[in-house]
Amino acid sequence: MLVFNDSNGTEEQKKSNALMYAAMNDTPEEIAQVCAEVGKAEYSARALGIACRFRGIEHVRAFVEGGASFHAELTNYMVQTYGSYGEDLSTLLLDVKPDKYIPYFNISEMFKKPISCNYEEVGILPLEKRLEVLDYLIENREKAEFDPGELLYYAIMFKDAAMVSELEKRGAEFSEYRKTMLADKGERKDMYIWTALLEKLSESEFKPVVSQIVKHMDGRKLHCTDGIYYSCKNKLFMRENLEYYFEIFDKPKVVKNDIMLVAADMERIDILEYAAKNGWLKQPKKRDELIEFAQKNGRTESTAWLLDFKNRTADLKAERAKAEKKAERELNAAPDSATAMKALWNWKKQEDGGLLITNYKGTDTEIKVPERIGKDTVTALGTAFTPSGRGASTREISDFRQTITKVTLPETITEIGEDAFRVCLALESVNIPKAVKKIGKSAFVCCSNLIELEFPEGIEEIADYMFEHCERLRVVKVPESLKRVGINALWDCESLEEINLPDSVEEIGTSAFAKCVKLKEFKIPKALKVISDHMLESCLELEEIVIPNGVEAIAAQAFMNCHKLAGVEIPGTVRKIGDHAFAQCRSLEKVIIPEGVLEIGGRAFGDCRNLKQVEFPESVRKIVNFNPKGEDPIKIFDDSPNAVAVVYPGSYAERYCKRNNIPWTYTGRTIN
Repeated sequence: MLVFNDSNGTEEQKKSNALMYAAMNDTPEEIAQVCAEVGKAEYSARALGIACRFRGIEHVRAFVEGGASFHAELTNYMVQTYGSYGEDLSTLLLDVKPDKYIPYFNISEMFKKPISCNYEEVGILPLEKRLEVLDYLIENREKAEFDPGELLYYAIMFKDAAMVSELEKRGAEFSEYRKTMLADKGERKDMYIWTALLEKLSESEFKPVVSQIVKHMDGRKLHCTDGIYYSCKNKLFMRENLEYYFEIFDKPKVVKNDIMLVAADMERIDILEYAAKNGWLKQPKKRDELIEFAQKNGRTESTAWLLDFKNRTADLKAERAKAEKKAERELNAAPDSATAMKALWNWKKQEDGGLLITNYKGTDTEIKVPERIGKDTVTALGTAFTPSGRGASTREISDFRQTITKVTLPETITEIGEDAFRVCLALESVNIPKAVKKIGKSAFVCCSNLIELEFPEGIEEIADYMFEHCERLRVVKVPESLKRVGINALWDCESLEEINLPDSVEEIGTSAFAKCVKLKEFKIPKALKVISDHMLESCLELEEIVIPNGVEAIAAQAFMNCHKLAGVEIPGTVRKIGDHAFAQCRSLEKVIIPEGVLEIGGRAFGDCRNLKQVEFPESVRKIVNFNPKGEDPIKIFDDSPNAVAVVYPGSYAERYCKRNNIPWTYTGRTIN
């Protein structure tokens, strides 16, 4: 028997949990009754998926007829509320253990929360029972929001051969979206799942599995990215796979030197033969570096083959003469010439004519990026210094990049790309040139020695995840042009004490300043409309907050666990205060909720040990309780033993207090 553990949550979460419980324990008739009582639920996909996997067609029919579907969006709300990453839960029909799924396809977590079961012991329905469900879903695909083509895609990638065969018999085909995603690059989440699934394939599985995908592409080749190449890379040391890789991908990306180095190390002579046949070894420098690598690492078979190849193909006299001329050119080259710069940098010319720096090949830990290379201007920085960047082809290079302490960028730079300094653990100093207008996501994640950074005027965004885990970051200076602070932008910057955001900021993302435990002062911008989920959660030193006029919502856990927060001013423009918004604010003594607020979320002032008084307006129409199964309701002042509600006679707040035995008094009366 599966065991349901009802959890605290919103009304919609309770609906979802009730459906889950029914899916695991109830008869089809009882499920129909629960669906009627619950009504339309925003997230019924889990319950429907469970019924498909463990219960059978009658249970599935009861859910679908009751309004359940596989619909699940990937939104911040869905992630935070349900832990849903937009998974297609029709995949629970597949004969695959949930622990084989991947991030962004978080089925395994579904079995832990809000339910508890050992999915290996429960056992999946036999194939014939799941096929009954499949046929029903195909017949009712619109009502159930079921796409047999998507199930086919995942059945192929999860290697459920029986289900692949049955879906193909029923005429399942990839949707146009899926074909376009595979051929032309799709949404980030779908590309992430695709690359992760490719990475999980073994060397022997690669061609058989991917060939089934190709069969359903209507002759279109697959799109290739750096991520896809690195997901496939370990499969390419079987010559059959390498040849197939070049056949199926449109403009396949490949780092030939990576392939040849690993082939030499593994003594895969067939791959070296392929490389030679396709001209990968025609450059003497590459060939000789490979010979040196094989000799140094004691790879006798590779060394013998490479030396024999050199003796058969090389014009040693011509190579010697060419090398001498090259050495002379380099000796006489100008310091900023392309010839001289090749020793230290890789770059790529962009459409606007500027150069994007893609790789640093030197050994200095204090680095000055050039302003020009030859006749061209350096205008952008990629992952040249990132330990996991494209140029970090060996563990040695990756480790070195974590020792870089200072980078000086030229004033010609206008853009700094995603992950530009990600996990540069020793980085202490980097300048942002005045011409920079954009800095990509995660640019400084885990730069744990970075202390200060100043953004120039013109920057409009601190992008998502930009400074996550920058534990020594104390100062971030931002310009008046700033309009957005992204999701987790400064999450867990435990040394940050102050940041002065301009009033022009219109959006601050989820958890943007959460766990900035030393943040003492924070001014909420006047242009802000929503104080987002977890925005200032666990800012332990924050003492006072003034919320400006114009803010319309204070989202869930916005100020939760701000232990020193003693004062907060809420304007009359606020309409909703979310779940746990001020929970664990243990220095709060008095809060005035202004007229205009309509809804207050569950446990909004829970565990506020010193809270004595909360004044409620007449406008409030809803105050949420959490109702764990078999337990007393968790109320707005849960674990706030001294709190008294101040209410208007006859108001909703008064009725709430009476129903829930919460101490209350009328407006204008003295509280002892």
